[in-house]
Amino acid sequence: MSEHNNILSHYQLVSQNVLNKELSKLTPLKYNKFFWWRNYTNPNKPLGKHSSLVEKIHNGDYDISHYYWMAQQTIVEAKKKINTDRDTRTIQKEKTMVDREKHRRLMADFEKDDNERLENMYKIFSSTFRLTKDELYNLMLNFDGTLEDFYYHMRSLATQNKNRIFK
Repeated sequence: MSEHNNILSHYQLVSQNVLNKELSKLTPLKYNKFFWWRNYTNPNKPLGKHSSLVEKIHNGDYDISHYYWMAQQTIVEAKKKINTDRDTRTIQKEKTMVDREKHRRLMADFEKDDNERLENMYKIFSSTFRLTKDELYNLMLNFDGTLEDFYYHMRSLATQNKNRIFK
């Protein structure tokens, strides 16, 4: 067998160093039979609606969802269970069945959570800088930097253009 016979080869993985760094920020969970696929929770709860945009950015309210990092870890663990030189694709599927289901559920959680974070970010940026969602999207698409850098860039644009008010 070779790597092309690995049923997990199509999964894209981040480096182990990045994964370890991100997982270290999370709090381990005790086993829960209703959410058995989740191993961690995010210790940073999103700030309330009365917090400023920059406070929310610093708190990590718009960072990539923690479910993504758990899904990445699940694939790493699944890859450790198989031997591509010895295991057939059927055996690989059997050995990783639970891991693949766990990954599927975590990715569903990730997509839901990440979409919610993105919508919240669009709403607060749009209301803070009085932009439409399309205007904001185009500005973000053409910006190269972090979200915090983008905030300060938008803030400087708002002070130059008095028609747009910012908080």
